[in-house]
Amino acid sequence: MPRYRGREEIVWAGELAREAYAPSLPNEEAQPPLIENVSPETALFRKLQQEHSKLLDRGVLVLNLSGARELWTKKFAAPLCHFFLHLNYTGPTASSAVVLWNVPIGASKVFEQGIELARRPYMQLQELHRVALLIYDDGTARLVCGSPEMERALARLTYVERLRFDELELGGFDDEQRRKLHRLINENTHLFHRFATGEIGLLAWRDDLRGRVWKRDMGWLEKLLETDVADHGVHQGGGKAFFRLPSSGLLVKTFYSFGRFLCNQENCARIGWMLYQLILEIEKEKDIKIQWLVAVTRSSSPLAQRLLDNYLNSRGPTAPQPLFASTVEDLERQSDEKGVSGAAIFLTDVFSTGKMSMRVGRALRSVKWFGTIAVLDTRSDTHRRSVLENAGPAQGIN
Repeated sequence: MPRYRGREEIVWAGELAREAYAPSLPNEEAQPPLIENVSPETALFRKLQQEHSKLLDRGVLVLNLSGARELWTKKFAAPLCHFFLHLNYTGPTASSAVVLWNVPIGASKVFEQGIELARRPYMQLQELHRVALLIYDDGTARLVCGSPEMERALARLTYVERLRFDELELGGFDDEQRRKLHRLINENTHLFHRFATGEIGLLAWRDDLRGRVWKRDMGWLEKLLETDVADHGVHQGGGKAFFRLPSSGLLVKTFYSFGRFLCNQENCARIGWMLYQLILEIEKEKDIKIQWLVAVTRSSSPLAQRLLDNYLNSRGPTAPQPLFASTVEDLERQSDEKGVSGAAIFLTDVFSTGKMSMRVGRALRSVKWFGTIAVLDTRSDTHRRSVLENAGPAQGIN
């Protein structure tokens, strides 16, 4: 159970970076009258303030930055850092916290500089320190309070779930500094949690938060898969019409249309984050690094590319290589040209018959399959089977 007991609001803030690169309206007359002279940035910050005002005591407003890795620059990160620190630094004791989550590790310098600029107005506060929390998309975190000594002392709480006070980094602290650190923790109950054992931990612990977001997004995705396209979902079927699968030409009565759905940047960001978590768990369980990310269908290939761009390519030379194609035959040709071998994962949205997986397995005989990730809900009405079954594109997951 999370320490803040569900009192959280999770808002996708990648919109701030994305809107900065969106094309402007052709002329002033094209602007709707109710939002005239209001920039996308201003509109987003107003939305964040509204969400923050809904929180109860010790609630958490989580600003999710996933899915916009390459778009963050100093110009657009600085306003977000200012907003982030302003709400944390100016709130009353025991109020709600604002947490930056999924901050792109590749843009860490941009956000670090933005925070340094944003906290300059508070530099004169020598005794009273408010603490703010950033969690990067690689799982590392940073506590910011304006005092380097206090930040160093609290650093272990970003990667250890709970600690006794004397287990903090107190090297060189005299009695007066220890009292100040005690006061700092007691004055920031919006961010720190004291357990019944007397130990201290973060109120928004990263693993709790990750589990909460996963559960929420799974419910969101399952609802979309059950909602018709006409009602802004992805499901088509239920009538007399048949649909032809673009990958095989087969006629089916149920079809999932992801084209319009994936045009939405927030949808892509949320699904991309979920796919990334699955890959991390597979690599952790099997103690391997995936070398190839394989996709064939028209909707899964762009999704796989976004997964690489926003997460996996940050690994540098050890990042998985893309193997994307529009047909299995083209996939086999690329494999022969590149000499594909090693650990691979298959990402697909065509799974219910298993035929696509078998065809891909026969085409790529030199790879070692560690998983098939199917975006679709493949459960039938009578047998509610798991989405992830026990077979990769070849004969099984090793």
